[in-house]
Amino acid sequence: MDAENAPRSKWWTFAFVVIVVEAALIGVLAVVNVIFVLNDFGSGVYSSWLYTVAGGIAAVGLGLLARGLLQARRWAISPAITWQILLGLSGAYLVSVGDYMYGPAALVAAIVGLVPLVQLAKERALAG
Repeated sequence: MDAENAPRSKWWTFAFVVIVVEAALIGVLAVVNVIFVLNDFGSGVYSSWLYTVAGGIAAVGLGLLARGLLQARRWAISPAITWQILLGLSGAYLVSVGDYMYGPAALVAAIVGLVPLVQLAKERALAG
């Protein structure tokens, strides 16, 4: 059985869903940030626009990564694991500085996102 016709693991779909949800949330936060900037809320207009641009770029990048996971591309596993680790580190930092709203959410998202990705990496390693 070749790679094209091999049955796809449920972990690919689980990883895809997690990354899509994260991309959607980041995209929504970027749009909300635009609303805040236009209504003069926020710390500074320049930095708020940078947050919006960075959030938009991250959402698009995660969307492309999710597409790779949906198509069961092997290259998508490593950047997705890297993203989850960075998300977890950011969440740990936020908790350490007292942000108990976004910090725990980022930590939980990172842990939930790592589970299918580690399973996919393990399957890939066992397959040879």
